[in-house]
Amino acid sequence: MNKYNAKKTIYNGITFDSKKEAEFAMYLDSEQQAGRIHGYNRQVPFEAIINGKKCFKYILDFEVLNKDDTISHIDIKGMRKGQAYAMFRIKKKIIDALFNINIEAV
Repeated sequence: MNKYNAKKTIYNGITFDSKKEAEFAMYLDSEQQAGRIHGYNRQVPFEAIINGKKCFKYILDFEVLNKDDTISHIDIKGMRKGQAYAMFRIKKKIIDALFNINIEAV
């Protein structure tokens, strides 16, 4: 268990950082099997490079490949308060702007 009370959970041979993240992977697997999405990638890295300087690396929980060929960017969040969530919101805005995407907190 980590400091945010998230319990590492194994699903399909993969260790997820939280039960909520593992459950979302199960949901995506069912959506893919039903043909509602093409698939998904997990732990997708984004590097924030501003004015030639590497500022931080952001790891997105899920990149979902939708049937209409769009991509959804999903980050699983349990607690939506405190310093860690405030930092997520700042990083999200920067990554959204740099890569012209919209990260959805679920």
